[in-house]
Amino acid sequence: MAAGDASKRFGFGISDTAGASLGGTFEPGSAATWKFQRTRSGIDLSQQGPGTEDSQQIEAYLLRVDEPFQTSEKYIATMKRNLTQALAKNSYWRVLAIEFEPEANKPRCARGHIVLRDKSNTADVDARFSEQYLLSCALDKRAPFGIEVRYYNRYKGGERDPGFTARATQLIDSVEVDDK
Repeated sequence: MAAGDASKRFGFGISDTAGASLGGTFEPGSAATWKFQRTRSGIDLSQQGPGTEDSQQIEAYLLRVDEPFQTSEKYIATMKRNLTQALAKNSYWRVLAIEFEPEANKPRCARGHIVLRDKSNTADVDARFSEQYLLSCALDKRAPFGIEVRYYNRYKGGERDPGFTARATQLIDSVEVDDK
């Protein structure tokens, strides 16, 4: 990131006057059409995607980690279990893929990719899909808190944005964890 790009980073989390903070920052990419909104635990950015029924969203928020962090493998297993259980009860989406791997440069983080399809009986070309890339991190100094940054692409059948994976990877790579 060049020095002039600092204003393009978005931050989320909590800080106090003594210098303690938890949260993170990220670079959403070059798209200038993001609509920004604060949420109870973070921020939400959204924009229209390239397809007529395509929407994209970035969520960045604080979370409470379900179990104390022990290893990346256990953290990933807990996330997978929680997502699988929650999505099994979802009346609209069915799971096509849930993949996680430890984040090499951030030892308390996991990178994920999730693909969902609506439960309709329509052909794939007419079905709705939700694809997301995410980074989930358990904070060390501020346990039991953590952060998540998710980049969603929701689209109809063949209207998947061909540049989505590259932009999502760039966004996830740009995440900086704040745990002071």
